[in-house]
Amino acid sequence: MQRMEAPSIPLLLAAYTATIVLHELIHYIVARLAGVEGLRFVVDAKRGAIGFTYERATPMAIRVAALAPQLLTVVLLAVWLVTGAVEALLTAILNIVGSVNDLANSVKPVIPVPAERLDAPRLD
Repeated sequence: MQRMEAPSIPLLLAAYTATIVLHELIHYIVARLAGVEGLRFVVDAKRGAIGFTYERATPMAIRVAALAPQLLTVVLLAVWLVTGAVEALLTAILNIVGSVNDLANSVKPVIPVPAERLDAPRLD
C-alpha cells in the first residue's frame, strides 16, 4: 500500500483560499445564468460567512446554483486521483464540509410539508 505524504500547509491554504473564491464565483455565475434576480454578495464577519442574497428566484434556480460548486469537488477529487496530491483531497473534503448549508438549501425547497401540518390546530 502506498503511503501518503504529509500535506504542504502553505499549498493547502492557497488551494483552500482559491477554492472558496471559485466556489462563490461558480454560485454567482450559475445563479445569473439560471435567472436569479437581485444578486448581492454578502460578507458576514460575525459568523465568518460569505455568500449571496437575492430578491427573486425559482426553487429550481436556487437548487442549481446551490449545487453547481460541487463540480469543483469533482475536479479536485480527479486531481487527487491522477496526481496523488493529498492537498487536492483535503481541499475537496473542505469544500464539501463548507457546502453543507448549500446542500441543505438545495433540498429544502423540495421537501414537501403535508397540508395537515400547516393547518393543524394548536393544542395548548
